[in-house]
Amino acid sequence: MRPLIALLVLFCAPVLAALPIDPQTLLAWQQKEHPPLLLDVRTAAEFDAGHIPGARNLSSDQLSARLGELKGFEQQPVVVYCRSGRRAALVEAQLEKQGFTQIYHLTGDWQGWVKAKHPVRTAD
Repeated sequence: MRPLIALLVLFCAPVLAALPIDPQTLLAWQQKEHPPLLLDVRTAAEFDAGHIPGARNLSSDQLSARLGELKGFEQQPVVVYCRSGRRAALVEAQLEKQGFTQIYHLTGDWQGWVKAKHPVRTAD
């Protein structure tokens, strides 16, 4: 009976929604011919004040309504970040439920990116 319980725990345990990706790896991935989809899930005002170049703004509270905009990315790398990580984790869990298979969470999120003095873009 114990092996059966172990198998149930293994297959029923929650799966982490995202794998970590560090800023240096993200910078390298952005140089590829097919860079990952980079989702900034902060508010539009936060995004306009500054964001990672190449990021697409999709506020965490708008994900359900705007999920159609992500059609076609289900099997591609998607990197998610917010200010400190809480909103990104919520979005990552929702993406996983929608069938996204390559979800990554930017370690340090926006605050870490800025602190490391990586490139930043503001609204034009």
